Amino acid sequence: MTTPTHTLLLVEQQSLVRSTVAAVARQLNLARIDEATSIDAAEQRLAARRYDGLLLSLDEPDRALALLARLRAGELNGYPGLPVVLMTHTCSAELATQVRQHDVRRLLLKPFKLKVLLQSIETLSQPVRDKEPA
Repeated sequence: MTTPTHTLLLVEQQSLVRSTVAAVARQLNLARIDEATSIDAAEQRLAARRYDGLLLSLDEPDRALALLARLRAGELNGYPGLPVVLMTHTCSAELATQVRQHDVRRLLLKPFKLKVLLQSIETLSQPVRDKEPA
């Protein structure tokens, strides 16, 4: 069995969701998963190392979107184009607009199906394509 080459940061407060996502990714050898239980912990991990992707729960929507804005502004270690998948229980029109502004690859509504999760992890593991000028 080969070792995954991509490392993703999973930010999720709910331990059952966090442990399930991490376990499935590890068992299927999709990616190495670092886990953070809060936005504060995520900021520390993002400042300490570079990740290939971010799975970010919107349990604290204002703080999570602020983290995403800082990431996109290049304020955290890594790069502004870091691939991101967001996870949330609900999505209003306002949230959808904010998500589009932050160039999110996918928005998952909880509870999500395992297949959708696996596809999202694979999406995060794909190389970032530079946007062509408009």
